[in-house]
Amino acid sequence: MASIFQLFPNSRPDSINRKIFRAALIVGVLGILARIAGTGKELVVAHAFGRSDALDAFLIAYLMPAFAVNLLMGALGSALLPVLVETRQKQGAHAAEEFLSSTVCLSAVVLLIVAALLGLCEPSYLPRVGHGLPAAKLLLTRKLL
Repeated sequence: MASIFQLFPNSRPDSINRKIFRAALIVGVLGILARIAGTGKELVVAHAFGRSDALDAFLIAYLMPAFAVNLLMGALGSALLPVLVETRQKQGAHAAEEFLSSTVCLSAVVLLIVAALLGLCEPSYLPRVGHGLPAAKLLLTRKLL
């Protein structure tokens, strides 16, 4: 993204507002691209499974892990950025890199623990989430999960 802005040289230094606008624009464009990629993923899944029991089983198996990841990682992203910026400003780039590295490792461990818990607790929540499913579809959902 930075190379696009280099195509239009500016003789005066950028103001704070311009830098904030540029950062917001980059985040917005990347957010839109992520939404488009998510829509593409949904279209590929719909094309692969069609309207079938397999699609129902996939979506039910995907529900709880996706919820857990969105819940944990969404909160982490919002909380991490201000702390990372503050650490970089007060303690330097090396300290910020160490903080980010340890946070990524810790979040990977937490996600592994959550995945293990979801796998262990599956017999208790899957029948509730898949209430009313035929036994064959519930078995397929267990396999996919």
